[in-house]
Amino acid sequence: AIMFLPAEAIFAEINAYHSDLVEYAYKKRVWLTSPTTMISTLTMIMMVIASLFKKNSALGAFGGLVSAAIGFIVGAYIPLGQFSNTAQSIMGLVPGSQIAVLYRDVMMSGSIEHVASMLGNNSVEFIENIRKVFSLSLNMFNFETTQLFSYIYAISSMFIAFGVNVLIYKRTSKMI
Repeated sequence: AIMFLPAEAIFAEINAYHSDLVEYAYKKRVWLTSPTTMISTLTMIMMVIASLFKKNSALGAFGGLVSAAIGFIVGAYIPLGQFSNTAQSIMGLVPGSQIAVLYRDVMMSGSIEHVASMLGNNSVEFIENIRKVFSLSLNMFNFETTQLFSYIYAISSMFIAFGVNVLIYKRTSKMI
């Protein structure tokens, strides 16, 4: 099993000062991961799984299943507002969920404004409920995200991913 610790500080604290907890997790076959180590852990698992497939078509089918699972995690199929605040907080860390929120907000804003104008002053509570049900913002760690936050989070995640890819490319191109 994989236990995701949502902050690097918690992960560092456990590894530095709670070796008994680390040993216990190891004995129970639980991998402790932080946001940084989670990516490498999942990459390693995917590499092991990919090596099990003999044909590209089998790997492609598995990739389709993984893509569907990711669609659920980012809220592409079911709005994240349908989940608990804890689940929203965890799934909100995935940049794709921020993009799904932005997409849904852009696509629905005209309709919501139209309904609000038709209902007049009585629409405030109704519109807030619609925004929550359709996840036009996320509740991340008891903080309701704004459209600006989602844009900044998604764009900064893309720049970080691009930077990591450039570094990996530079490192691997020197080895060749």
